[in-house]
Amino acid sequence: DIRSVVRRLYEEGYSVEEVRNRANEDMLRLNPEYSQLSVFFEVNPVNAYYVYFEIEKEILEEQR
Repeated sequence: DIRSVVRRLYEEGYSVEEVRNRANEDMLRLNPEYSQLSVFFEVNPVNAYYVYFEIEKEILEEQR
């Protein structure tokens, strides 16, 4: 699902812009998982940013 994809990219050190750029690369659209992420970012960037920062908050809380 979208959250797990965004979380994995976040954990790999990608910034929110990098996650978006990565999602928009044609090569990654061939992978259904990234295609879903790409559509998510294009259709509703506000939600995509929200999910990214929500995941960031979750990870920071888990690290406490």
